[in-house]
Amino acid sequence: MQQALVCLILLAFGTVLAQAEQYWIAYEGNDFPENEGWVRYSSDPPAERWLEDGNFFIDSRADVPIVENYTLYFDSGLDPGPGETFIMRWKLNVHEATPWEDPGVYVILDDLYSVAFLFAESYLLSFYEPDVYVEFEPGMFHEFEMRSDDMRS
Repeated sequence: MQQALVCLILLAFGTVLAQAEQYWIAYEGNDFPENEGWVRYSSDPPAERWLEDGNFFIDSRADVPIVENYTLYFDSGLDPGPGETFIMRWKLNVHEATPWEDPGVYVILDDLYSVAFLFAESYLLSFYEPDVYVEFEPGMFHEFEMRSDDMRS
């Protein structure tokens, strides 16, 4: 009886593991994003950009209308299933920014729910949640993380 119970538990656990396929998408700054599956949108004239020591730099300060945007499209939705968590991490150092113009990190879901973080040299704010305002030390890289179990909160 005990062996049957252990086999049943292992079989049930194995089934749960098989259902939850983990995915991981990373951009490491080794190449330009468009060479790693991202779609680039750039204004005319484009922003200056370069790779240096594993970092991707974008400089759009030459003119206010300059836009540099990278989008990653997914074949299936990003909504996590039951018991799953969506986690997005990034590292950013904003040297100089024009408020409401540069830079931002956005996630837009299939059903058009979205989150948008806007950055300045020393703070971030959530575009859709005015009470989310976080200050940080300027002039250095900071790591950010967004987590959601339901992509609504």
